[in-house]
Amino acid sequence: DEDKRMQALISSGYTQRNVAKILGRSEESVKSRLSRLRKK
Repeated sequence: DEDKRMQALISSGYTQRNVAKILGRSEESVKSRLSRLRKK
């Protein structure tokens, strides 16, 4: 699940920019998804 992967990368110290690169996503989409995940 990509959301879990994203959170795992963030929590192991990657920046959102790096996470976006790793997942092949735009930085904006990573940012908006992370803020949505935090609200839960």
